[in-house]
Amino acid sequence: MQDKEKSILWIVICTTAILLLRRQLGKQFGIVTKDDIRPLFKWMESQNYNASTHEKFRVILKMFYKFAFGNNE
Repeated sequence: MQDKEKSILWIVICTTAILLLRRQLGKQFGIVTKDDIRPLFKWMESQNYNASTHEKFRVILKMFYKFAFGNNE
């Protein structure tokens, strides 16, 4: 992320979100399926997060999976 000149704040937000999502999933990201992620977003709705927060979490999760398991594709 630093190579792409992302701000330090965005990097911290992404790190925090990934840690929160992993704790809620209760599994390692490598073995998580789509069926595991759906309840995660239902949990987010129950926490009364704003729509913008939902979108940020989706973007962060997608970006993480692209980087970790998709060779940035």
